[in-house]
Amino acid sequence: MTVSRNLKIIISLSIWIVAVVSVQRGLAWSAVKETKNRLNTVNKVIGQPVNNIIPEIADNYINDDDKDGLTNDLERVYGTDPKNPDTDSDGYPDGLEIKNHYNPLGPGRLATFKIAVQDEIKPVQQELASNMLFIPSLNIKVPINFPESANEKAYQQALLNGVALHPNTAKIGELGNPFIFGHSSDYSWSKGKYKTIFVKLSNIKDGTDIFASNSGGQVYNYRVVNQFIAESTDIHLLDQYGYSKKLLTLQTSYPVGTAKQRYIVIAEMVE
Repeated sequence: MTVSRNLKIIISLSIWIVAVVSVQRGLAWSAVKETKNRLNTVNKVIGQPVNNIIPEIADNYINDDDKDGLTNDLERVYGTDPKNPDTDSDGYPDGLEIKNHYNPLGPGRLATFKIAVQDEIKPVQQELASNMLFIPSLNIKVPINFPESANEKAYQQALLNGVALHPNTAKIGELGNPFIFGHSSDYSWSKGKYKTIFVKLSNIKDGTDIFASNSGGQVYNYRVVNQFIAESTDIHLLDQYGYSKKLLTLQTSYPVGTAKQRYIVIAEMVE
């Protein structure tokens, strides 16, 4: 009798353990499937494998965390805060300001200029605030920040809020070679919302138009003339060419998910 009862208890416990394990496995596989789906979403958006990137960035293309009418990805494009529906605290949601052509980062309206869209003859109106970098073909629109000094601490501080213009190079629109660098990936625990802003930079093609605005809001058009992979120690990339040309250099870590090398894009001003 006792043996039979003990056997029943053992069988019941076994069934319970199997059930718990099955549920846990089911949840685990569900999480894996969800992560793969999110990574696949990003793969399609940026056009390259991103298995080394934190999967949470996939959510940026879907979610609108602050409910201001802009997805998290569009918040990144416009330089607004995805956790604050009114980035400049002027009483108007970011999405509403952009819809009505006002600057969501401060006072005034957005600067307006025209670009030619591939496969379309009619130019399309675009808008850019001061100190912004815009690459239409890659859907990149990001604030340009200015490190206070040429050291790693200052660089990382500037990269929290966008891309950075090297302090020892020319300013946007001037003779010389403004050198702008930004993240293609970063650690999941790192601060900032621009940790993958240049994740698509290696997809750029020669002839691609790049737009950049200076502190006064003047927009300049640069066109890609060269791109290549460089070593992280190649400081000659900061060369200003005797301030005889109007160039623009973009840099990011390469391959995506590593800091082994650098992907370099060289563009020349269209005048």
